[in-house]
Amino acid sequence: YPESDAYVLDIPTLWQIHPVFHASLLTQFIEDPVPERSQPPPPSVMVDGHEEFVIKKFLDWKPTQGNAMQFLVKWLGHDDPKENSWMHEGYLEECGTHLEDFFKRCPEARDYFENRTRVPPKKKRRARS
Repeated sequence: YPESDAYVLDIPTLWQIHPVFHASLLTQFIEDPVPERSQPPPPSVMVDGHEEFVIKKFLDWKPTQGNAMQFLVKWLGHDDPKENSWMHEGYLEECGTHLEDFFKRCPEARDYFENRTRVPPKKKRRARS
């Protein structure tokens, strides 16, 4: 927006957020001074032959379609906030203690979680011949 302090960012539509941000919320990108530096591999565990990452804690939440929830996850061994990621509740198995801790810190999330009405997916209609 040319005559304001707002900027339109080119962000993935999958993020489901409005792409306009005030200049005070933005910072300039700074290249890594040592581009060949590599990150250590993240800690992971093997579960039923599949590699899974370990949750350190939940940071935030948001409702999604069908009254489901997404949680912003901080991963163990990943201290950079850029490595936090939004995960759908269906992918977060066996994380009850982290969820309980989060609900203690964020009672409105618990209220939503316990009192929501799940919307079943729409059934496809068949054409009649």
